[in-house]
Amino acid sequence: MVTPEHHHSTSGVLKNAIDYLFAEWNHKAFGIVSYVRTNVALSLFTDFQDFSELAAGDRQAATLATMLDEVVAWSRALAPLRQAA
Repeated sequence: MVTPEHHHSTSGVLKNAIDYLFAEWNHKAFGIVSYVRTNVALSLFTDFQDFSELAAGDRQAATLATMLDEVVAWSRALAPLRQAA
């Protein structure tokens, strides 16, 4: 997900979507790309080709890879919970 920061938190629209789709998203891992410094910060101008294809620069590659590895790890760890539901 890509979201702006609003008062050091996610936007109200995303919070509403998460609350509304709780049952569908429960026990599923995902990554949030945001403007908060502890997350991966991607720019449409420097990290995407033609504003649509991800082509993260070297400065983003390690952080992005770590985040995606964590998403995969959490997805695998939570898989039994999804199957039981």
